[in-house]
Order: sequence, then C-alpha cells, then structure tokens
Amino acid sequence: MGKRLYVGNLTYDVADSELQSLFEQFGTVESAQVVQDRNTGRSKGFGFVEMSTQEEADASIAALNGKDHKGRSRPFTESELQGLLQNRVHDGTVRVVASKILEGEILGPARFKRYQDCTELRALKVAYAWVNNIDTKDHNSLLVWDGQRTVGYLIDFGTSLGADAGSGGPKSQCAGWTNIVDLKEGSVKLLTLGLVHTSCDTAQPVSVAIGRFSPKIDPDRWKPYAPNIAFLDIDDEDADWIARRISRLSHEQIEAAVAAGQYSNPQDAAYLVKVLEERQQAIVERYLDDESEAAASTAVVTR
Repeated sequence: MGKRLYVGNLTYDVADSELQSLFEQFGTVESAQVVQDRNTGRSKGFGFVEMSTQEEADASIAALNGKDHKGRSRPFTESELQGLLQNRVHDGTVRVVASKILEGEILGPARFKRYQDCTELRALKVAYAWVNNIDTKDHNSLLVWDGQRTVGYLIDFGTSLGADAGSGGPKSQCAGWTNIVDLKEGSVKLLTLGLVHTSCDTAQPVSVAIGRFSPKIDPDRWKPYAPNIAFLDIDDEDADWIARRISRLSHEQIEAAVAAGQYSNPQDAAYLVKVLEERQQAIVERYLDDESEAAASTAVVTR
C-alpha cells in the first residue's frame, strides 16, 4: 500500500502536474493533488501526494522537507500572508482559529470510500446534519499513527452552523439541502419546468455572527455540498446509533460548547443553543420514535 503525504508551503501557482513532477524524482507517484478553494478554484497552498512505497515516501521527505517546490528554503512572506487574508478581513479585523498539533506521524486524510462499511462513518451524516457541516470531503479528516495504532480525526468545521468560511458570509438557502451539482434535483426541476423544486431553508440570516441557521432540518434529506459515498450507505441502525448519542447531550453540555465559541453578543449564543436543541429534538423524534427509547437515551445525562 502506498504512502500518502501532506505537502504544505506550496506557492499558489503550483498545479497537480507540477506537484507530481516534483515527487517523481523519488519514485512512482500514485496520485498528486493540490487542494483548491471550492468557491474560487484558487489553490489553498497545500496538497497531497501518494507514493507507491514507504521507501520512496521517506526519500522524498528527507529531500524536500522544509523547502519549497524549487528546492530553496524560504521564509513566510508578506505577500503570502495577504493572499491568505484576502476576502477574510472585515472592518479591518480578522478572526483566526488554530488547531492543536496532533502528536504522532501524519498519515494523511482518510478515504471515506475505503471505510464506508464502518457504522461510525456512515452515521456521521446525521451528526453533520445536526450542525449542518456541509464540507465532508476526504481532506477534512486526518489519520495519525501514534506509535501503537492509527487514530482518525475529523478536522475543519468552517462550514458548520450558519456561516460558510469559504465565502466569508452566511450559508446559501440550499446549503444542506442540495449538492452544489445535484443532477437529481436539477433533472426534476427541468422535467417539471420548475414547478417542482427543492424546498430549501427560507429563513433569513440571523446576524453576522450566526449566519443562516434555523431549526428546519430533515436528516434523511440532508446533503453535503459534494456527495459522500459513505453517507449514501447509511441505514436505520446507523442512524439509530448516532441519534442515541446526540440525544444524550444535555442543555449544559450544548451551552458549554457554544460558550467556547466566545460570541460577543449573548443573544447570538442563546439563539445558537436554542436552535441546536431544536435540531437535536428533531433527530430524536425521527430516529428514536419510541418515547420510552428516547427517554432512556436522554436519562443518561439527567440523573
């Protein structure tokens, strides 16, 4: 099995073909992809390369780690900083979120197709529907070898709740209701001359901090912006499994999670708690329709 590598510090003009050529001098490149912003198509300055053997991967790391694609060490420049901040500065300020560095050897993203038989991954559809996290592609996961086992992490929730980090504003009305390119929905609309179309979320954005996030949710119909093959295989047992866990989150726990976001307006924080609880209740009612079953699940955090 090949070795998948994260390649950072790329200049924004590097394409897939150039990234592949860079690593071909160390062996056979199974795949090379520069990650692009889904809205602008612009490079995000990093990518992934898969080498055919561990030895080839190790050789490429030894030769290229800490250097740019032209083989020269270079510092982080002012122009690169401005490129990262472009379209993200509002009223002269920018809010930055940093992730904790994971300890261990970074193996790269998980491939949902490879793990689609896992209940945990299929059931994520319901959890992501709860918080409307629409960016569910492979690269928003990360596998890390801690010396004894491979640990999987879910990362980058910039498109959850009511905001869209990619656009720098509120989500569109159909975020979570259709794929960006949705052949099924498009065909129905075309064949009915627009008389039948998807019922999206017509609620208006609540505030700059909240964006568009309302109690309206249909976990069965929910869709990320691009299809996730694991989510397509979810069954009733998967949904029941994750619904039980979502139901056990108490008001205090949800309130604490929202408080960690440090909303400057207490009304925004209160609104978010309220909507998360209403969406939680909709999931419980959909999948745990037996009252005694739902009560048994929530009793774990109330007694």
